[in-house]
Amino acid sequence: MTSLPPVKLPYTIRVDRDFHDSPQPTIYDIRVQVDDPLRAALASYIVNPAYAHNLREITALNDHLALMVQKITNSKSKHTFFDTLSKNPTEFIAKWLSSQKRDLEVISGEATRGGGEDASGDEWRRGGKESIWGSENVRESVNLLVGQRTKV
Repeated sequence: MTSLPPVKLPYTIRVDRDFHDSPQPTIYDIRVQVDDPLRAALASYIVNPAYAHNLREITALNDHLALMVQKITNSKSKHTFFDTLSKNPTEFIAKWLSSQKRDLEVISGEATRGGGEDASGDEWRRGGKESIWGSENVRESVNLLVGQRTKV
């Protein structure tokens, strides 16, 4: 164990009259190594047993919040379903049955690749806010896919 080397500050002492008649202040930046002042406060916080309890409580609240958001999303989906059904029941049921048939084809592996019964109509080719691609379900699905981290 040895002491740190001394701090050396090179400087010049000016004794000329021109400098002393109109002195101008000089500012120096000196680097000094010091410990982080928050380290002691942070260490005492981490060692505190209440810290682990707080983390568990935050995790539980976060899980509860995620469940509430999921319930709200499910409620909104149900509301949208019944609202659309109430506006035009015949057309809605026809589209819904077609969608269910297509889903069954996909699940059973019988779906055609280029488009089945439901995906071959003009509504699947049309763009814009009023099209299928502008629906809330598509936006949520795209946001979910973009937001997921893929494992490579």
